[in-house]
Amino acid sequence: MQALPQRRRIRASARVQATTEVCRASDLLIVMLAALGGVVGLLYLIVTLFPALAA
Repeated sequence: MQALPQRRRIRASARVQATTEVCRASDLLIVMLAALGGVVGLLYLIVTLFPALAA
């Protein structure tokens, strides 16, 4: 009965190592959305502060 928890621990640790090495698609999506939000915010700031540049 003690061999089963040890196998589960090995599987869990291998699973954690596999997920930390691979970049998740959700993390990449969050970074892309944050970058897009920063660009849109910067463009909005430029348009509101310098309306002559937008025309």
